[in-house]
Amino acid sequence: MNRFRTQACLAFLGAFISTTVAWSTPPPVEAYGQLEAVSDVTINPAGTHLAWAANDGKDTQVSVFEIASRKTVRTFKVEPGYKVREVDWANDSTLLFAISATLTSVRRNWPSRFEFFQWLAADITTGRSQLLKTEGNDRALSRGALGGSQIVRRRIAHDPNLLIMASRDFAAQAQGTEVGTRLGGKRRDSGYVYSAFSMDIRTGKSKLLESGTSFTEQWLANSKGQPVVRSEWNPELRRFSVLAKDGAGWRRILETTDGSDAYLPGLTSDDSAVLVVAYNGGARKALWSVRLDGTATVKLLEDPERDVAGLYWDPYDFAVQAARFGGVDRSYHWLDPVAQKRYAALGRTFAGKHIDIESRSSDNKRVIVEVDGPASPTVYYLVDFGAKSADIVGEQYPGLADQPQGEVRRFEYQARDQYALFGYLTIPPGVEGKQLPLVVLPHGGPEASDTPSFEWKSQFLASRGYAVLRPQFRGSTGLGDAHRLAGRGQWGLRMQDDITDGVKALISQGIVDPKRVCIVGSSYGGYAALAGAAFTPELYACAVSVAGVSDLPEFVAWREKMTGDEADSFYYWRDSIGDSLDSRIAEKSPARAARNIRAPILMLHGTNDAVVPFSQSEIMANALKAAGKPYQFIPLEGEDHWMSTSAMRVRQLVEIEKFLAAHMGMPAAK
Repeated sequence: MNRFRTQACLAFLGAFISTTVAWSTPPPVEAYGQLEAVSDVTINPAGTHLAWAANDGKDTQVSVFEIASRKTVRTFKVEPGYKVREVDWANDSTLLFAISATLTSVRRNWPSRFEFFQWLAADITTGRSQLLKTEGNDRALSRGALGGSQIVRRRIAHDPNLLIMASRDFAAQAQGTEVGTRLGGKRRDSGYVYSAFSMDIRTGKSKLLESGTSFTEQWLANSKGQPVVRSEWNPELRRFSVLAKDGAGWRRILETTDGSDAYLPGLTSDDSAVLVVAYNGGARKALWSVRLDGTATVKLLEDPERDVAGLYWDPYDFAVQAARFGGVDRSYHWLDPVAQKRYAALGRTFAGKHIDIESRSSDNKRVIVEVDGPASPTVYYLVDFGAKSADIVGEQYPGLADQPQGEVRRFEYQARDQYALFGYLTIPPGVEGKQLPLVVLPHGGPEASDTPSFEWKSQFLASRGYAVLRPQFRGSTGLGDAHRLAGRGQWGLRMQDDITDGVKALISQGIVDPKRVCIVGSSYGGYAALAGAAFTPELYACAVSVAGVSDLPEFVAWREKMTGDEADSFYYWRDSIGDSLDSRIAEKSPARAARNIRAPILMLHGTNDAVVPFSQSEIMANALKAAGKPYQFIPLEGEDHWMSTSAMRVRQLVEIEKFLAAHMGMPAAK
């Protein structure tokens, strides 16, 4: 979007945004499948300029918009093959944006793909941009390190051109040093450590501030730009530690053995304590405050039923203002009464919608809000509290403006062991919820979750006449540690049963036609789709796997080969799936049970996938061919794991739509 589309008074905007127009012909595939037209909208501290990532379906650029003149004053093109992952302001005239590309590395004489992230600083006055590289980053990349630098803190009070960054750094003195009984060449003595640097965005020069260890995961810096806290995760011992700077050394101020997904959102506004999101012995993930001197650990916020799923903090003093809990309603719990009052005003304006404050000016007079709903695509607004107005900056899916979408309901059911579960059920617009064709859409991860916000794939399927179930099976996050951990080692077992039981509950209630059920998923969801066809062949009329895992022992062995047996990711996948030599996980590999499959299979997979190797779909295709089973296998040339290009997202939907129509019969009449 190059200009504001409309302006409305805050008092009347709620009525304006709820208007819809009935339609008989569903929107085209491109309306759902193209990358978000506008994303990552942010306002500079002075409140004079906006920036966002813009995509027209072919190219991506970062646009800079001057509010007073209502004109785009600068664009920064993104080279083909690179993807914009984040946009923010370093100061009033300098933009920061993160990009990534899929690279190929040869380690131990075999090729592997990985996603490499980089940061750029762009001067909106001159149009010049430069890559931000820490001292260690050049060496790490040349040695095949799997990643790039990350920003630890921006907007340092005494120097607006200074950033604190963290990066993998090669420390020669650490290489080859034996730890305990381990031989050289393992993770602990590889020589790579995660360290903190200062970065001058004008010159691109960096300086090493603090060296971490091979187990360091995160750094925090205070308002003066001094690294004062770091976290460490030892996967072998399952120990999460928080360490604070203590003179020339470091003091451990928190340690827990249930912290595999714990993290540090920041420091308190006075820099006296660190905030930690972790279970720390509890049943739900909570927000904790730990004083840097180690004298006190205080639980600030906890919900008896749900995990803390996200935090909102002030972008200038970094004080946490609210926490968002997992579950259906995406509710906030506010810690700052002034911020809560401002949010309540937005809630009255955008009644019935989900609201997230994405960015604000330093004087708090102008904010960028992201507004959506289960059946409402995301719209970004510039809200001016002084003028009592709101402008639409851009829509993520402009082709869906004023188009009715499917109704999203919470569907509760019981698993076969009487465990309480729920999923998000989307009903096609204008259709009575009886005897509908169903697409089951399990999420990836598997330690992830769906939300009630607008979801393009499920709404696309609903627009074609299909009901869509997104089950929150055991192993999903946001509903407590017990629910998450109940999925460990349960690939093809309890997690799959939870999906199956959701389908059977819909059938028993007459909502779904039992002869028209298909399962579609990406990543772990792709595995669940193949597993559904292999282990419950009587249930599904067809199955679609997008970048799915098909052979569990091969996948775990690939992770070990790619990262080594001391990497965090290897420990996670071994805990999640099992040991590659365990015959039980071989039995739950769809590729090794292809003979059981009755339903036709569609597989799509990006050839540049760095998360689930392309070979996983090749293995499944070969197994289906050998078993004489019907299947289609479509390689997506040059695509990554996340379907980061419009062309491939659209291709995916086109192929799925054709496949469903061929094997599910005509969708329910509207």
